[in-house]
Amino acid sequence: MSTHVDSREIVVNMLCIEKGIIPFLGVEMEHVSDTLRNMSEKKRRATIRKFRKILKKAIRHEAASWHNMGSCQYFERIEILRLNAGLGQGSRGPTSKKLSTRSCALRRTLVARYLAMTVPELNS
Repeated sequence: MSTHVDSREIVVNMLCIEKGIIPFLGVEMEHVSDTLRNMSEKKRRATIRKFRKILKKAIRHEAASWHNMGSCQYFERIEILRLNAGLGQGSRGPTSKKLSTRSCALRRTLVARYLAMTVPELNS
């Protein structure tokens, strides 16, 4: 892990706090897991649901950057991104499996890109 933190990471992490999710850029996944583990069940559930909600928005935004909204390709892209991010069938509940490193990385990338997009200064 690099000790260098750029301004984009700081801004995205601040946005994470503002949105009620755990800051995840520039930290190991174990930090995020430990933070979730130390939360009350109610707070943990709310935090995970907030992250998932932002992730779904990020997936739709990413798909729209590739294809026209409403087109077949747009919906296909959404489905591919959902599956790759671990949001497919059986991704929740008692049948759920541990997320792969690849799925975690995609989730982090999509959410970070989506949150950064909301700050005009980061996109210029």
